[in-house]
Amino acid sequence: MLMKSSTDMMMPTSILSCKHCSTKHPNYAYEVSKDPAEWKYVEHLLPKSFVPEVPGSSLHHYPTPSGWVPQQEEKYAKLPYYISRTKNHQMPIYIKERTDSPLKFTHIGNISGNIWALDADIRELLEASKTDPNYLVLTQVHEPGRFIRVKGVHADTIAQFLIDKGF
Repeated sequence: MLMKSSTDMMMPTSILSCKHCSTKHPNYAYEVSKDPAEWKYVEHLLPKSFVPEVPGSSLHHYPTPSGWVPQQEEKYAKLPYYISRTKNHQMPIYIKERTDSPLKFTHIGNISGNIWALDADIRELLEASKTDPNYLVLTQVHEPGRFIRVKGVHADTIAQFLIDKGF
């Protein structure tokens, strides 16, 4: 059934009223508690506001079943570049695909220091591991964005290379 409002607009009656429900909400009685003994039951339901730190190596054996390993400062300390992990302690290596073509590329982010030295090391790695002698290793260095793009899907090879370097 439709009702006419004062502005001659047709509105369904179900929006205006409902015989099974009330538009008024009852006043709910509640109690405010500041007791820490009760708060612990609420605290574990709330989402964490930060990502926990990586546990020490005495607690875990690395690599974990997923293949994750922590950074090893003694390995990368002498290198002219540094790759920081993401906020979730993951390697910043992604496979991206262009929207206007089927071209896929590997994106390495969070690079600090001499980005050109890292580019040279990645080119050397991929040149040594290529199977087709006609394949060109193409990279793009983006200094302001602190990332390198490599044409093709090379995420596993580059990730293993960086893990071996201590990142």
